[in-house]
Amino acid sequence: MRARRLLCMNLLQRYLSLIRHAAWPGARGIARPTPRHYLATFGVLLVLPFFLVYHAIGFALDELLFRGYRRVKVESPVFVLGPPRSATTAVHSVLAEDRQFTTFLTWECFFGLSVSWRKLWRTVGRADARVGRPLGRLVDAVTRRLAGGLEAVHPVRLDAPEEDYFAFAPLLWCFLLVVPFPDTPWLWRWGRFDEALEPEEKSRLMASYRRAIQRHLYAHPGKRYLAKNAVFAPLAQALLQAFPDARVVCCLREPREALSSQLSCLDPSLRGFHGDYDQRRFANRMAGLYGFYYRNLFAALGRPGSHRAVFLPVPALGRLPAAVGEIYRALGLEADTAFRERVVFRAQAFRDWRSDHRHRPAELAVDAHVLRSAFDDLSGRFDFTGDRVVVCNAPRDQLARVAGL
Repeated sequence: MRARRLLCMNLLQRYLSLIRHAAWPGARGIARPTPRHYLATFGVLLVLPFFLVYHAIGFALDELLFRGYRRVKVESPVFVLGPPRSATTAVHSVLAEDRQFTTFLTWECFFGLSVSWRKLWRTVGRADARVGRPLGRLVDAVTRRLAGGLEAVHPVRLDAPEEDYFAFAPLLWCFLLVVPFPDTPWLWRWGRFDEALEPEEKSRLMASYRRAIQRHLYAHPGKRYLAKNAVFAPLAQALLQAFPDARVVCCLREPREALSSQLSCLDPSLRGFHGDYDQRRFANRMAGLYGFYYRNLFAALGRPGSHRAVFLPVPALGRLPAAVGEIYRALGLEADTAFRERVVFRAQAFRDWRSDHRHRPAELAVDAHVLRSAFDDLSGRFDFTGDRVVVCNAPRDQLARVAGL
């Protein structure tokens, strides 16, 4: 009971903090106090309580009706990590076609974090399918409308694999909130999770994440858990402490290209919420975080332990079947014939695919000294142009180049 009261108090404090920083961004804030800013951010603030209550009811029902989820073991989960815009979505979508895995779908992230709501919406979905999917078509149309220009950089489909960092959203610990609330200091702490949070706070958040995975496995028995989270780069060390037997595929892209792509992706959303904003201030903060992302991944995955991990440079996707074979051998996974055939098919799609997203790394709105501090030592630690998978439990002389061990 005491823990529940503490959770409610923390939620209330974070919610009030969002209100305060949305109302008064400050003279040196990223957002500008414009009518667009106030209408958009306070629209989100009006919706958030309903979102929090909805999931709280689902979790409470789970404790009454499906408490067996707590006994589910999470064994050797597979995590696809990497700085944002480093092909993590592409790799996740390929691995998710292996039938040994189960991964969160978009609709489960938003509406089915609890076992109770998941079962309810599955029942509704089956009934809807029997009458021609009128509800399904309506939801698809609304989703496409809300996604807008995001389709060019991160396709949104309710039945597609998605990042499970939304499991933290009912705790208001979700880095996505930086877009509507860029001047809320504690949200930026997520970007330096492993060094910025106290051990007790990290332990509490990781315990909550484990329960989210247990609920998912309870609803999908007999499967191995697969997750993709680019925003988990800053918590790689906490993740391996919570799941020491994890298998990790870490996608790596040249840092300036990845940062440029991320800033370009976020710009329409930031302008949609705030209109004009301090682009340079935001870009400088993101550059600092990106430098930490790479160093934290190298430190966590290069460290000896019971986990298995590989670094996957983005150019390696050009030889997809061979790269997937190398990943599976390094992580001790087995691939059946059907999955191997799907990978060969996907390889052709990868070669034919061309992104509509355009950005110019040379035009980054980042101060030169910030960029140097963030990235200058990284090119000597990893070959981002390589097309070979690097095994993190390789001989130490190879790890020394990669992880600075």
